[in-house]
Amino acid sequence: MASTVFFVNSKGDEVVSRHYRADVTKSSIDSFRSKYLLQVIRVLKAYLGEDFTDDSLRGNFTLVYELFDEMMDSGYPQNCSIDVLKMYINQGESRGPAAATGTALTSQITGAIDWRREGIRYRNNEVFIDVQETVTLQMSSTGQVLRSEILGRVMMKALLSGMPECKFGLNDKLIMEKEGNGQSTNAAGGVELDDCSFHRYDKKAVGVIVRIPMPPTAASATFQSGKGRAKYEPGQRALVWRIGGFQGQSEYNLDAVVTLLPSTREKQWTRPPISVDFSVPMWSASGVQVRFLKVYEKNSYQHNKWVKYLTKAGEYQVKI
Repeated sequence: MASTVFFVNSKGDEVVSRHYRADVTKSSIDSFRSKYLLQVIRVLKAYLGEDFTDDSLRGNFTLVYELFDEMMDSGYPQNCSIDVLKMYINQGESRGPAAATGTALTSQITGAIDWRREGIRYRNNEVFIDVQETVTLQMSSTGQVLRSEILGRVMMKALLSGMPECKFGLNDKLIMEKEGNGQSTNAAGGVELDDCSFHRYDKKAVGVIVRIPMPPTAASATFQSGKGRAKYEPGQRALVWRIGGFQGQSEYNLDAVVTLLPSTREKQWTRPPISVDFSVPMWSASGVQVRFLKVYEKNSYQHNKWVKYLTKAGEYQVKI
């Protein structure tokens, strides 16, 4: 994301600037660098000529601002394709080899784009959607939740021939409204599930690692656990309890006896929180689900669709 675009001359003086956000001052000019600027320069050369000057920038101030508005929105780069820009902004003279021809414009209208080459072919046409979520929890020593949140992202990888159109939809859990009794309910009916291929798993956490901090004077420890393996690791100053799998609604106990070295220092030990790492395959903590995934292609070839969920621990901590 960018906040401001500055154009400066060889003397370092500002010629033209475009502010998208109000968090950058003119004193930040010297530290501003971005690969996005390289494409901006190419676009300006296409509109103003290969050797545009300070005067040409100032003389085409309105055009330059129109280009800025198309190439970036609220600090996020958008459309930087010269051919596509010329379909909407045809002010001024088209110069240089970047000029759009009628053939190029036709190809843009029919679906050709500059970030995907033509003639892509795959032996097996497949689409993969990954729903990844990270659960953050901070709990006090009395069991009170101090902070809890879920951060997630939906990632898509398409190994599809040609230039198909892909559409996928999420469940209506994202569209909630309050009833008179204050409880949440779905605002609309469910969406029909398409024939996506799901790999079913129980809601079982795997790779569970519990780290219990030990004081600096800890020398050794003995353990007895109902499941998994526990070990005192001096390098981490923690008792590390590893559990291969943890079924939901299950409970396991760990009994430990720690031997401490004598200490003459009266400084009180500041107890770090207990931290937990885990991951839960094929489960969405937020309840978000991919309800349909459709691929439209003029040749209507066969394709496979896969959806995978993964929830893992972020800062999952309990104070002691």
